[in-house]
Amino acid sequence: GPWSPKERELLMEALKVYGKDYWKLAEHIGTRSPSQAMKAVSHLKKKKKIDLDDLSNSGDKK
Repeated sequence: GPWSPKERELLMEALKVYGKDYWKLAEHIGTRSPSQAMKAVSHLKKKKKIDLDDLSNSGDKK
């Protein structure tokens, strides 16, 4: 089904922490599978809501 605002919020948080590790994204969201997370990320990327190149370097901002 459609993603809830809370799920989308969790996805965005997880992307900042884990980048494109879809298993970790799904784990963080808790209600979605890795393949659903992957589809959502590619959808967001198409809509230009996220820039995955920016995210890939975010792991070192601790």
